[in-house]
Amino acid sequence: MNQSDIAIATGGVSAPLWLPALNEWVALTVGVLSIIYLAFKIYEFFWKGK
Repeated sequence: MNQSDIAIATGGVSAPLWLPALNEWVALTVGVLSIIYLAFKIYEFFWKGK
C-alpha cells in the first residue's frame, strides 16, 4: 500500500463531509454562468441586432 492509496481511501471515507459543499459550489457556479450567458444573449438580441 503506497501513499496514494492512503490518500484515496481517506478521501473516500471523508467524502460525505466535503462532497455536499462542493456540490453546492458547482451548482452556484453553473447557475451564475447560466444567468450571465442568458443576459449576454438578450443583450445581443436587442442591441447588437440593429
